[in-house]
Amino acid sequence: MRLLKIPLYAVELLLVAVGLIYFLTPIWWVIISSFKSVPEIFSGNPFWIRRPTLELYLLLFTPTEAFARARGLLWFMNSIFYSSSSALIASVISLAAGYALSKFDFKGKTLIYSLIAVSLTLPAIVVSIPSFIMIMYMGWLDTYQGIIIPLSFTSFGVFLMKIFVDGTVPNEVLDAARVDGASELRIFFSIVLRLTISGVLTIFIIQFISSWNNLIYQLLVLYSESKFTLPQGMAANMFFGSQGLERSIAITISGSALSIFLMATVFLILESRIERSFELGYGMKG
Repeated sequence: MRLLKIPLYAVELLLVAVGLIYFLTPIWWVIISSFKSVPEIFSGNPFWIRRPTLELYLLLFTPTEAFARARGLLWFMNSIFYSSSSALIASVISLAAGYALSKFDFKGKTLIYSLIAVSLTLPAIVVSIPSFIMIMYMGWLDTYQGIIIPLSFTSFGVFLMKIFVDGTVPNEVLDAARVDGASELRIFFSIVLRLTISGVLTIFIIQFISSWNNLIYQLLVLYSESKFTLPQGMAANMFFGSQGLERSIAITISGSALSIFLMATVFLILESRIERSFELGYGMKG
């Protein structure tokens, strides 16, 4: 009996399809459920919708006397402010540090790079408590700088940008700019930043998402409800909401769907810019 021969590409397609179904099913459920009424979430088809409604988003964005803890618009704007600020600062710092480690020789360079590489192996929870103690002694608890500044440093960003600068910024271009009299600051912003903008945008996206989802650190630092992030506000509403579990879950679903929409929008806006900058970088190398 001859065994049935299955083409390799068919197996690959099957594995990709299984992976997509596994990862996209929860996202699909959240998005579909966010456009349902509260009763339909618990009684209807979990993966389809009969009558689309914005009821859950109204619960999230419109505080009422009956549901005063729904301050989703404020939490949403806080999250955008914290995440974009920390991501922007982290992108610039990562590029500057990666550029220095890649193109300059100085004492302790190998040690610093080794420490950065080792720090990549540490779970976020390990550094959360030391970070909290430092922020406490600096008097930054429940402040904007207390949540933004610690999230503006990423060892992964420095590690990635060092590798990126190695591959996209030719030494000949830097030497020619120095011969022409360009300052190091001008070289950094006019040449290095231009050639590595795709890497910078990649770090921005990664750090934006990381800051947005860093619920543990948000819970440690922020205490005033007016300064809550959207994930933190949803968590507080889930555990301390006054209108029952069903409505708390509804707020969580709409907030999660809103986060998905925002992350997808940020990526789609920056995707074309990343592709163009990659082409520019390879053109300079050639």
